[in-house]
Formats: sequence, structure tokens, C-alpha cells
Amino acid sequence: MRRASSCGSSRSRRRRVRLGLGAGRGGDERGAEGVAGEGSRSAGRSRLTALTALAAVSAVLFGVLSVELEAWRLGGLDAVVTSWVQAGRSPAVTAFMRAATALGSAAVLVPLALLAAAWVWRAPARGVRGLSPRQARLGALFLLTALAGSWVCDSLLKLAFHRARPGLWPLVAAPGYSYPSGHATSSAAFYLAAAYLVPLALGCRSSAGDARPRRFAAAAVRVAAVGVTLLVGTSRIYLGVHYPSDVLGGYLVGGFWACLCLAGFERLRLGS
Repeated sequence: MRRASSCGSSRSRRRRVRLGLGAGRGGDERGAEGVAGEGSRSAGRSRLTALTALAAVSAVLFGVLSVELEAWRLGGLDAVVTSWVQAGRSPAVTAFMRAATALGSAAVLVPLALLAAAWVWRAPARGVRGLSPRQARLGALFLLTALAGSWVCDSLLKLAFHRARPGLWPLVAAPGYSYPSGHATSSAAFYLAAAYLVPLALGCRSSAGDARPRRFAAAAVRVAAVGVTLLVGTSRIYLGVHYPSDVLGGYLVGGFWACLCLAGFERLRLGS
């Protein structure tokens, strides 16, 4: 009897030890998850602050530029930059600039926006970590909002400023007012928003878990987005349909709207 009781108590002690170890491991895992979650929220708050600050800076700079424009103090700078950009006009360069300017047109931006939004939306289904289904849907929505809102901003500002377009040797037809440049506004808003959101939906990792391919792809997307945005603005000056200050104003408006949309995305992402 004593032997059976001793065996029973020994088994009971081993069971309690296993339960204690299991509880310890579970507590450690929950603690690690809590630390990781707090770190992610802290990074999200930092991104939200940075985006809000960038939106505010863009708005202030656009205000300063507009005041200078209304005071007729930008004519000399516009003339110098326009002459420099248009000095290399040739049939080959003109053909290239016509193609480049199309990258800021609705005919190109709308299909690109739909494709990019679908890519972000479907990220969880592709097994991409870091975006929940709700966050992916929000990202897709804000990407489309960045483009659509840029057109609204541009139309309202053009009506407010009533600046006539340059009248010297335009190479393409461009109706409406000049300031800010619609192509520059929509390009900055969409391509910069895409440079932020599309890399979040990239899931290209090697089989060994190496994140280098993903980082390379994200960097390529961002460099391409900035490059296309600058190229579209330059093409509008080259083709003679905008002053340089129109393009700069468009970049500031588009940057403001993109940062505002991305700040909204990060704010809702923190709450999900």
C-alpha cells in the first residue's frame, strides 16, 4: 500500500511539474507576443506622427508658393527653368516626353490604381504576414482615395487660382487652368501612396526565410514611384503646358493628400 501511494504521489508531482512548465512556456510566449505587439503599435504611432507632420509641411509650403505666385514673384524663376528644360527639344526627346506624360493621365492611373488596390486587398490570401484582412482592405481603399481625392483637390484649386497656361510653343493640347498641375498632383498622390502601401503587400521571401528579396522589391517600387512622379512633372514643363511653379504646386498638393490618406490608414490600422 505504501509503495502504491508513493508511486501515485510521484506521478502527481511529475504532472504538476509538467503543468507548471507548460504554464511557464505559455506565459513566456504571451509575454513575447505582448512585447512584439507594443513595439508594432509604437512604430505605427511614429509613422502616424511623421505622416501628419509631412502633410502639414506640404500644406504650409503650398501656401507660401501660392502667395509668391499671386505676388508675381515667380516669373523669372519659371522662365529660367522652362528654358533649361526645353533647351534639348528634339523629335526623339519629344516622343519620350509624350509617353512619360501619359503616366500621369487618367487613362494610365485608373487601371494602375485598380491593379495596385487589388494587389493590396489580396495580400492576406497570398499568405503575406503583417497585414490583416481588414488592414489590407483599408490599404486598398485609401490607395484609391489618394487618386480620386487628388483630382478633386486639383479641380478646386484650379478654379480658385485661375492661372492661365503658358502660351509659348506647347507641343500637346491641354485645356483648363494651369495651377497646380493636374498631372503632377495626381502622380504625386497616387505613386507616393502606392510606394507606401504596395510594399506592405509584398510577400516575396526566400525558402530560408531571408527577407532580402522582399526589401529589394520594396526599394524598387519606391524608387520607381518617385522616378515616375518626377518624370511626369518634367514632361509637363518640356511639352510647354505648365510652368515649373505649377508642377511644384502639384507635387505639394499631391504629397499633402497622399500623406493625409496614409495617416488615416495608419490611424485605423492602429485600432485594428
